[in-house]
Amino acid sequence: MATLVFALLGTMFVSFKLTAPIKVLIGNMKKVEKGEFKADFESLGTDEIGMLGRHFKLMIAKIDELIESEYKLEIENKASQLRVLQSQINPHFLYNAFQSIGTLALKLNAVPVYSLLTSLSTIMRYSMNMKDDIVPFASELNHVKSYLSLQKQRFDEQFEFELNIEEKVKEIHVPKMILQPIVENCFKHGFDQHVEKAWIQIEAFYENDNRVQINVKDNGMGPSEEQLEKIRQELFQGISKGDEQREEIGLKNIYDRLRIYYHNQANMSVNRNEEGGFTVTIQIPKVMPKEVEHS
Repeated sequence: MATLVFALLGTMFVSFKLTAPIKVLIGNMKKVEKGEFKADFESLGTDEIGMLGRHFKLMIAKIDELIESEYKLEIENKASQLRVLQSQINPHFLYNAFQSIGTLALKLNAVPVYSLLTSLSTIMRYSMNMKDDIVPFASELNHVKSYLSLQKQRFDEQFEFELNIEEKVKEIHVPKMILQPIVENCFKHGFDQHVEKAWIQIEAFYENDNRVQINVKDNGMGPSEEQLEKIRQELFQGISKGDEQREEIGLKNIYDRLRIYYHNQANMSVNRNEEGGFTVTIQIPKVMPKEVEHS
């Protein structure tokens, strides 16, 4: 009789050990069916069921990451479209107007005016084109060169710029508008009457076989240590100091977009230069994730 009782108790114990983790898995699967991609268990043991539990957690974490990435991309695209719709003037009218003014400038032998109009037209055409969200890096360079050419005309001998770009880097694809906002910050916050001759240097090269590094460097006043710390807190920790005109707004936008597009494989850093000025460094994979390119 005692043997039968022990056998019954042993059977119940083994049955509980087997069914309890299975019930936990089933409960979590039902949550996933309802759209809750979170596992509420730490471990189901070290046996086959425990291994199944670990793989289940990895699976739902990956699904949640992909859904969040796709959702953020869609929100970013919709927000970009809305911003353009809010500010858009009929682009064909503008292009035709630029062409007419440029033709008149050539007739009057005002070649510099024609060059400036061409640069401005190129900038507006690139900015207002909503068809392409992922572009060759060469397109980003052409856009920023047009912007710098206009600034060169504005500051004349007081400003110079230099581009050092590896040829093969021009072929990679990147999110649109990641260079020009950084360069624009140099003029907004870096250069003032204390800089006798301002300059900006942009370089891009292969850091290794799989990653590309982009540096945007200026010789402006640069931020103080306290300002630099505020910029880093806003960029990397999301801590806002409430300044309405703070320099890091544009940088934060670029940083967030890079992290979304490259699934957190992109890095961005901001530093003061020893000789004065500010450097923004971007490090990205040379190949964009396939699902991002397709979307």
